Amino acid sequence: MIASWNYHGAGNDPEKPMMEIKLTCPESAKEDALRMWDAIMKNFTTVREYYGRRS
Repeated sequence: MIASWNYHGAGNDPEKPMMEIKLTCPESAKEDALRMWDAIMKNFTTVREYYGRRS
């Protein structure tokens, strides 16, 4: 199984960089991989938000 997420960013804005997240696994690990993928996507945030220094 292969899953990927791409964000092309916003120009030269360091707050919105280009990002690519990929996950690959054998079919036998699909359910664990999907749980991991969902957790990553659900909890994805900016460094500022993570450390509580919102603008």
